[in-house]
Amino acid sequence: MPEQQDDYPAILDECKEQEDEYIESIMLLMSDLMLQAGVVAWQSVVCERIPIGEMVGNGDSERVGELACPFTDPKDKWHWMWGQTRFDCREFAVLAGVKQHEVDNLFRRLVGLRLIYPDGTISERARAFLRNYILQNMPKVPKPKAK
Repeated sequence: MPEQQDDYPAILDECKEQEDEYIESIMLLMSDLMLQAGVVAWQSVVCERIPIGEMVGNGDSERVGELACPFTDPKDKWHWMWGQTRFDCREFAVLAGVKQHEVDNLFRRLVGLRLIYPDGTISERARAFLRNYILQNMPKVPKPKAK
């Protein structure tokens, strides 16, 4: 029996390559401090892939780690990949500075707008916006005078 190929890395790369298709999301990021906090926090959250064959969750939210993605539609692949990922929601809420009851909404927005990835990285457009914003708005620190 041939060994099954792991689809996750290829789908992740595919999604990152399609980033420019979601450039309008940056408009929302520009004006939404909660989204900005979520993007910054996401980079510090430990994300991990559900081990192959492991069942997580309970009841309606049970999922199992899979090698092969059963979907061909890009949106279905995106959601399949997120279904293969786990992270600590409490840690994310604390780092983003949101209340526990707000974290699900924030997370869904970040995923839906394609501002974050399940490997713990953020979109390059989001990174460029945040860095540019910081550099333009950070107070200038005077250099110490030489003695």
